[in-house]
Amino acid sequence: MARSRRRLKTKAIDVKKVEKQLKSLIDGKRFREAVIYSYQIFIELIKGHLNKAPTKSQTFREFIMGIIKDTKLDPTLVYPFTTLYEEARYSSHSISPSAYSEANRMFGKLFQVIVGELVRVEVVPKS
Repeated sequence: MARSRRRLKTKAIDVKKVEKQLKSLIDGKRFREAVIYSYQIFIELIKGHLNKAPTKSQTFREFIMGIIKDTKLDPTLVYPFTTLYEEARYSSHSISPSAYSEANRMFGKLFQVIVGELVRVEVVPKS
């Protein structure tokens, strides 16, 4: 007997809102929060478009390892993005503008792969 796949309940991603929030964080030089926010949007994309969600007992890294096995997401984008998220989330040192830019580049490419369209989500930090 085949299991039915039910759609996970997620909010639609408002790209303009994401851009506005990222711009606000970058203008305030809050690079740590910008990386964390980008990663949270990435997880929402996985939930909504790939119909997968982490279990309560999974870390994001464990969840992402399973996603890579089940999908065609590029591990050379996903793992470094996850590492930058973990650094922003769990370390005590600051996140540099260049680290944020790298996270944003990976987020933009992953967004395009998951959603299937190119959406401009890049916000370049001011020096």
